[in-house]
Amino acid sequence: MLKTTPSEVVESVERALSQAKSAEKQLESLRHRVAHAQVEELLARRLRRVKDVPVLAARVEEVDRTTLRALVDTLRQKLGSGVIVLGTTTNGKVALIAAVTKDLTKRLHAGKIAQAVAARVGGSGGGSAELAEAGGKEPAQLVNAIDAVYAIVEKML
Repeated sequence: MLKTTPSEVVESVERALSQAKSAEKQLESLRHRVAHAQVEELLARRLRRVKDVPVLAARVEEVDRTTLRALVDTLRQKLGSGVIVLGTTTNGKVALIAAVTKDLTKRLHAGKIAQAVAARVGGSGGGSAELAEAGGKEPAQLVNAIDAVYAIVEKML
């Protein structure tokens, strides 16, 4: 399978592992760039005002938790003031991140928002007033949970 002599097996395996790691890093970098390319589209399509607060809730495809966190940070910077909730599915499970900008933490709490959204996908979560993470076991409910974010925030205001 390695197409090498017995004396070169170790080198061949090390080379194959190195190539696999490199390919994984490139794939992760590409996923990160694709996710960040969606920022303007997310702001244009999913941003709504709930009372006087900008709220963005969206499902993002093909990202891991690290990229999801980075995407939330980018959106928070672009938005300046507001609430962001992003969700994705990975390996049959739901991952959610909720963020509230500092200026709104006296009125809204990211941990409570994350808990309310996670409950809709059969999960739980929590965190600080500014940033929270959650998970769930019902990926089929993610779209409905994301759509419910606007009502959840409205109840909390």
